[in-house]
Amino acid sequence: EVTRDYSVIEQSGHTEEIEALYEELKPSGILQFVRSGRVAITKSIEEKVSAFLEEVEARRFGSEEML
Repeated sequence: EVTRDYSVIEQSGHTEEIEALYEELKPSGILQFVRSGRVAITKSIEEKVSAFLEEVEARRFGSEEML
């Protein structure tokens, strides 16, 4: 959305892409910058995505503890 007073920009992507956009826009005088986490939408009655993401996070944090 672009008006005389403000513009709204939306970007989807990986963390690096979002951070690159922020750095590119920073000289323009950003008033607000919002970033969300993962978003997943399923058609399944049974919630499998949450269990999968919990497993991925557990493996990720488990491997960091070993370092």
